[in-house]
Amino acid sequence: MSSVIVELPDEGSTIELGKRIAKLIQPGSVLFLEGELGVGKTSLCRGIILGLGGKSKQVTSPTFTLVNEYEAKNSSTHSSLIVHHCDFTRLPEGDLLDDFGGLEFFTTKNIYVVEWFSRLGISEKNLKNHIVMVEILYKGSGRLAKITDNARKDLKFLE
Repeated sequence: MSSVIVELPDEGSTIELGKRIAKLIQPGSVLFLEGELGVGKTSLCRGIILGLGGKSKQVTSPTFTLVNEYEAKNSSTHSSLIVHHCDFTRLPEGDLLDDFGGLEFFTTKNIYVVEWFSRLGISEKNLKNHIVMVEILYKGSGRLAKITDNARKDLKFLE
């Protein structure tokens, strides 16, 4: 497991970081995005979708729908992938994963980008997936992103 911290002076740099994070992703990956409201989680997701060959104009916050799905491409096989962009901000904290099919929700070869994962009431240790955690914090007029990958040793290319 390794981590890196990246400064994000503006929304454009957040989207570019998302494109670089897309290089970490493989079918079945789960990305946890944590940070205050308005900090740039959806912008980061927009960059991830772009980095996976999807269309960024369609990426919107799933705050009211809970889950949005986007089509992207697997860069090695050129096959289609589905990206589930989840936002659990509006849900009360607790054991809510059963409402989404339990841990089986994360067992497909799709990609999961989950905002406010902590609200589901489970630990990432319960998942067998490749996990990338991104915490975005305000820093002055910009942001800081801490990226942790449970499988990759070197994340310097994200800086």
